[in-house]
Amino acid sequence: MVKSKSVTDDIGIRVRENRERLGYTREKFAEKLDISVTFAADIELGKKGMSLDTLIKMCELLSVSADYLIWGKGEKAENNIAALTAELSEDEMKHAEDLMRTFVKAISEEKFKKLQ
Repeated sequence: MVKSKSVTDDIGIRVRENRERLGYTREKFAEKLDISVTFAADIELGKKGMSLDTLIKMCELLSVSADYLIWGKGEKAENNIAALTAELSEDEMKHAEDLMRTFVKAISEEKFKKLQ
């Protein structure tokens, strides 16, 4: 009898894929989540589940929704703003926010012109 994949197997695959996509080593990933490297490996291998607190931290770190990690549906971070800015310093983030405000203002003004 072939063992079917479990939800934890699927979660582990999505965690590993997104960790690698963002360029985190397993060690750095575990450090940022304040978990052991062994526990991080067990999650990725589908051997263990995680607490809600760890799930929330993981979603924030990976810039994905819980729906995506658990079910494979919903927000997947590839080019979203959170993923693109995840590694910025505080000063770089302030600069990015200023640029985004300017961009949003320009878009809003353009939409307003089209309505007239």
